[in-house]
Amino acid sequence: MGIANIWLWLNQYFNPNAAGFCIFSKKKIHEKLKGFDESLKNSEDHDYVKRGSKFAKFRVLKSKRINVSMRRFDKEGRFNLVKKYIYFTFYRIFKGEIKEDIQEYEFGNF
Repeated sequence: MGIANIWLWLNQYFNPNAAGFCIFSKKKIHEKLKGFDESLKNSEDHDYVKRGSKFAKFRVLKSKRINVSMRRFDKEGRFNLVKKYIYFTFYRIFKGEIKEDIQEYEFGNF
């Protein structure tokens, strides 16, 4: 289990969040949440899981391995991208959801 997976696994108990490429939700919960908050500039997937965890138990699946693309890490550099993710995490913890552009984060160009 890598560092990122350990982080997600530990957080499931006190600060649930998950990457948007692989979130499973019951339709009833999704409808109650009214989907993702598209007004957010970043981390809308983490917000979705946080809100959903108030209505159902959130857990990280360990039984299956899911391969993901590392293109963003390769393009931006692993250290630089990890710094951004840490910044976004602490911003959300101390200031709330990200409703404005606080750091450059490119979408869909990988």
